[in-house]
Parts: sequence; structure tokens; C-alpha cells
Amino acid sequence: MEPTQKVDLNNASMKHLTGLPGIPVNIARRIVAYRKRHGGIIHEWDELLNVNGFPGDRLDEIKARAVLGLPSARKAAVEGPLLHHFPGQKASRKAGKGHP
Repeated sequence: MEPTQKVDLNNASMKHLTGLPGIPVNIARRIVAYRKRHGGIIHEWDELLNVNGFPGDRLDEIKARAVLGLPSARKAAVEGPLLHHFPGQKASRKAGKGHP
């Protein structure tokens, strides 16, 4: 990850979370667990204060280096279905083209 690239808290691995200020491995693990318990998404920054041991005094620093994006599964749903290519068919982005 590039230094200027922000960490997406809703998709970040524990490794990426530990790159944030004041987030050791045990807190990163709790953030991931919190995310899973709450439908895979952190909606508001203040929710992080519910994570046991989260360094609330560093929240502003973390906000500067992170974002609250959509989880990967929800991104796919919002962006629309993926185009599937079936053997013997040419892939096409035009509606109806390539269908029997």
C-alpha cells in the first residue's frame, strides 16, 4: 500500500489496520470482529469507540489516514452484477448480444 493511500476500515485486513496510529494487533483483531458482528460494516467513526481498547484519543489521526468504504460484497451489489462469460460465447457488454 502506498503511503498516501488511505486504509478502508470496512475492507482492511488486520495487517493494514495495524499500520494505523495506535492500532496494535489485538485492537485490529477486535475491529475485524466488531465489523463482522455488525453486518460487515462500520457506518460511523464513533462506532470505533465501542471496540474494547480502541485509542479514542487517536481517532482524528486515524480519520486522516482511513476511510469508511463499502464492504467488498456490498460494492459488487451496488456496482451491479458482473458479466459472465460462458464457453462458446463471446463476452459482450451490449445488452442481449451473445445470448441464445
